[in-house]
Amino acid sequence: MGWEKPQAVYRWYYGETLPSIDTLSILAKILNRPIESLLVTRDIKN
Repeated sequence: MGWEKPQAVYRWYYGETLPSIDTLSILAKILNRPIESLLVTRDIKN
């Protein structure tokens, strides 16, 4: 997938960075899941 180091995944996990849409698409195909299932959403309170 073009990652030189596995730290990218750790940065996603800890919310430091986000994967690109292209990367999400590849991950979804590898995992046989819809992209939406890879996304975590949280409610924003006013």
